[in-house]
Amino acid sequence: MNEMEDMHEGMHGDSVDHESNYTPPVQEEPKLATWKNAPTLSDLKADLDAARSHHAAHVADVSDWIDQFNCEGKHAPIKRKGYSSVQPKIIRKQIEWRAAGLIEPLLSDLNLFKVRPRTYADIQAAFENGLVLNYQFQNQLDKVNFLDTYVRTAITEGTAIVKVAWKYEERKEKSKGRILKVVPATSVKDIQMLQQAIEMEQASPEHFAKLDPMLKASVDASIERGEPVIVEDGGEQDVEIVKVIHNKPDLTVCDYRNVIIDPTCGNEFEKANFLVHSFEASKSDLERAGIYTNIDKIVIEENTESASHHVKGDTSFRFQDEPRKKFTVYEYWGYWDIDDSGITVPIVAAWVGDTMIRLEHNPYPDHAIPFVVVPYLPVKDSVYGEPDAVLLEDHQKLIGALTRGMVDSMARSANAQRGIRKDMLDPIQRRKFENGDDYEFNPTTDPRQGLIEHQFPELPASTFNMLMMLNNDVDALSGIKSFTDGMSGSSLGNTASGITGVLTAQSKREISILNRISSGLVKIARKVLAMNGEFLADEEVIRITDEDMVNINRENLKGMFDVTMSINTADTDNMKAQELAFMLQTMGQTLPFDITKIILADIAELRKMPDLAKSLRTYAPEPDPVQQMQQQMAMQKLQLENQKLAMEIQEIQATIGKIAGQTMNFQGNAAAHNAKVQNIQANTAKIVQEIQDQASGTQHQRMLEQARAATEAATKRDILGKALDHKLAMDQMSNVQKLQELQSQRLTQGQ
Repeated sequence: MNEMEDMHEGMHGDSVDHESNYTPPVQEEPKLATWKNAPTLSDLKADLDAARSHHAAHVADVSDWIDQFNCEGKHAPIKRKGYSSVQPKIIRKQIEWRAAGLIEPLLSDLNLFKVRPRTYADIQAAFENGLVLNYQFQNQLDKVNFLDTYVRTAITEGTAIVKVAWKYEERKEKSKGRILKVVPATSVKDIQMLQQAIEMEQASPEHFAKLDPMLKASVDASIERGEPVIVEDGGEQDVEIVKVIHNKPDLTVCDYRNVIIDPTCGNEFEKANFLVHSFEASKSDLERAGIYTNIDKIVIEENTESASHHVKGDTSFRFQDEPRKKFTVYEYWGYWDIDDSGITVPIVAAWVGDTMIRLEHNPYPDHAIPFVVVPYLPVKDSVYGEPDAVLLEDHQKLIGALTRGMVDSMARSANAQRGIRKDMLDPIQRRKFENGDDYEFNPTTDPRQGLIEHQFPELPASTFNMLMMLNNDVDALSGIKSFTDGMSGSSLGNTASGITGVLTAQSKREISILNRISSGLVKIARKVLAMNGEFLADEEVIRITDEDMVNINRENLKGMFDVTMSINTADTDNMKAQELAFMLQTMGQTLPFDITKIILADIAELRKMPDLAKSLRTYAPEPDPVQQMQQQMAMQKLQLENQKLAMEIQEIQATIGKIAGQTMNFQGNAAAHNAKVQNIQANTAKIVQEIQDQASGTQHQRMLEQARAATEAATKRDILGKALDHKLAMDQMSNVQKLQELQSQRLTQGQ
């Protein structure tokens, strides 16, 4: 009897927003773990409270650096009536120059990460992981906003703390679905087809994924039922499908005030035993996440008070309805001896006020704390770093004081005012003077002495020398050559070698910082790779170009890989492009077109023109019809010449064969003649020997010896025959005598 099952046939499209047949693992109602040695809320809060003093010191330092950056707080100049309160933002100016130099190399390449396999079997998986990883950063994570926030946070605060999580959101919708009918496989052809498909699934999953969906459904149904079945199309009906809204990694640059790290880890964050992250959420947010429990027991009023240690943003607005009211959630990531065996395992816990809402094993595949801590300027024995504000604090104050003095000196002068002696003009002449008419002055007073034009005072040269010295020192400390000295040709040096030295030192300083920034991104990428192998849909469709799509199977993403980053600064790219252009200029006339095309494509890549680079790599010139005809004629000529040459070779080989046959016949005749000659020579030698024997009597003597030998042999034969006859006669007589004696004995015994 046929069985009817409603099965939704998934439709795959772009992985950003599509209807997917990916069904997450069925989760029961979230419950708190019941381990043998489960941590209590007081245990977790004890770790949090013990780390607060160390964390508070770091928060105070960062807050002071940010005040320096913004020239606020105690770093703002004191305001006095009649005096200037200007403060040049030297630190911010340097940071703006630094940020552009660090962010631009990270955004210059569309494929930020390179994934390399560690074993031969991981080559294809490494290629697919690279496609997925770069696609996610380019299209799903808002790479520009994330990298800008990530780099600027590290530069301003000295440390960037990034939370690496996974965001999954779905909703159910009514849609037309296929009704799939399952029938037993009865024909030999169907059974063989299923067996081949099952073997392909085990041996080559990537080829199995390209099979007909009905055949794949038949394989799944056969494995599930334990017998061969065929899935057939039974029409359409309204079904409830799951539409995936988000299924992607989620990167968050955290507020330094709301992340508390184990202070015993030193300068290696991987050795931290716990991390507590506080964030704001609502009951609706927790319900939507689907991983929290005891939400109905949360008392919101207790957690919206200012006594919370979590640092909130703008508190001028608050939601009044219960589902959207914000409160503070504390999330504990760390390690705990849950089974009282002495060995800790990774766990995650969360609470609101005095209510525990989450307690379970760390759900991420690498089982590590899902945070990455990146220092800007490393500090010994500290997981945190320092910003440039530590180096430039005094210089900002000195430049500010010097600038305010210069401004006050000029602002407090009576510039553009005129002073007139009282006795130089009478009231009528004074009116003419003010109206710009001709006037008469008192002859006892010289107008050149009686009229004074006030001007700004001349500032001493030492002021500007001091200001230049401080600005140069700022550039030396930060490693950034800004526009302090203007855009003159001598701003970097007076000689070409001096300019090269300054730029090289600046580039080395920048690359040193960029290496730490990129190291943090590599750690983030490794965590995302591990999550992709666990949380992605069974199959994702990734766009690698505007035209090409690639199917990625989640099972193929697992393996061992090395992640690196391709980072090039504008200076290095420009240098490479110039060297390639020089190479093309000097050797372009002698290089083949294919080599020239490769060099031009590389130059386009370095100049940030990927479309032109792709066009150059795929460019194939149209063949000239005349040239193509000439090539065909030349080819036909060569073919005819080859045929003629082959025929001549065949004739030569036939002639050689004929000569070889004649040579063999001649050699055979010569051998027969030689054999006859040898026979004649042998007979001749025999006859000559016989003649010589007859002449010398040797032959007669030989015949006598032969006759004598024959006579002696006959005599010996006769004597031996007679002896044998006598012996036989004697033996016969003896046997007869023994027989007679035996008969007489029997007669005696018989009587």
